[in-house]
Amino acid sequence: MKYSLYNHFVEMENIVLCFNAYSFSRLIIGKNAYQDYLNSKGNVERLNAINPKLYETLEANSFIITDENDEQKKYLFSVRERKFSKDIYHIIVNPTMDCNLKCWYCYESHIEKSHMTSEMVAAIILHIKEKITIEPFKKLILSFFGGEPLLQKNIVFSLIESIYELSKTHGFYLATSFTTNGTLIDKDFVAKLSPYEPSFQITLDGWQNIHDKVRKYKVNGNGTYSQILSAIKLIQQDSPKSEILVRINVSNRTLDSLTNIANELAEIKQNNNLKIMVSKVWQVNAEKLDEKKILDFVLQCQTNKIQCSYLATSKYTYGCYADNYNQVVINYDGNIYKCTARTFSSENSYGLITSEGQLEWNGMKLQDRLNLELPSRCQICNFLPACPKPCSQKLLEKGEKLPCILNKKYGKENYIIEDFYNFLIERNNEK
Repeated sequence: MKYSLYNHFVEMENIVLCFNAYSFSRLIIGKNAYQDYLNSKGNVERLNAINPKLYETLEANSFIITDENDEQKKYLFSVRERKFSKDIYHIIVNPTMDCNLKCWYCYESHIEKSHMTSEMVAAIILHIKEKITIEPFKKLILSFFGGEPLLQKNIVFSLIESIYELSKTHGFYLATSFTTNGTLIDKDFVAKLSPYEPSFQITLDGWQNIHDKVRKYKVNGNGTYSQILSAIKLIQQDSPKSEILVRINVSNRTLDSLTNIANELAEIKQNNNLKIMVSKVWQVNAEKLDEKKILDFVLQCQTNKIQCSYLATSKYTYGCYADNYNQVVINYDGNIYKCTARTFSSENSYGLITSEGQLEWNGMKLQDRLNLELPSRCQICNFLPACPKPCSQKLLEKGEKLPCILNKKYGKENYIIEDFYNFLIERNNEK
């Protein structure tokens, strides 16, 4: 027997958090037990002699494993296996590249009045019919992106309703999700969508005094904070099984107002499907962010029994959806892509979807992305399985020069503490 390569221990005031990044096992032990672990000096048999109860607990939770268990090799294999898995098919649709807001940091080139045609909708349906026949999948994730996808609600519902009928015929599970600014969510929309139990990612840019200066209507310049909070509340009321991820975009301008957001989200929280993610505005230098304020906000949300993450741990064996073979972004104009974090330009296109529903990939581009491997330093890291993983788009652009995704100021201990609090909230919610 031996200690797992992926064991981590975080000393708190009176306890020690034990976290295994491979199995995602979590334990809380006393300081005396932890001292026994340290006294074993890496020898599991010595620990068994010193503290057999601790040994038994660690073994039962994968902190102690057999000598034959090569976790690193197994994990790297699972990464590659997941990348080429055909069980899940993920289609991201941009019904339009138009938007009703104009945020200063948005990287997309908005195209006024752009929209997907009925012929393009038909091509997507034909594609799914062909895909399920040639490469059957168990689950289809249908995501809507853009632009603001809800500017084209008719297209959204046309796709969902048609694909749902296909799911009943062909026996796959349909999951729907939306990345939306939330301003066009109304009672009728939620009622019509509720049977499909969609998930939503909705963004706030600080508290109202800052948000309304950033995320304002293109036409009249009015702020959107109150409207977005009302939409979040409406989804919880009328579609309680829908998950809502509230993404808080942060810069040094917004940090001082985070306490107000935490309180307001706690006030409107009606079920356990509301979660918060903190993300820096991409143009902002992370080194200049006051992360103490971010960590205080995360803890405040967790104290209010809302799961909240900043640079969160990941249970998955892959990083980005764009890493996967069984994933495609279909733009309103028929161009296809892998990544949604770059402009939907002809230069970034990976090919086209034909009117018959066939994907005509740029083979070299697709091959380059799918052949990407994790940087060598990542492969030997003892935190790798829980790490969100480096961005494959950035790997394509920078290769091994890409810096470690683990923030220098927000270290492994912070990840583990954040994970423990979120885990405890989740477990308490299940009771």
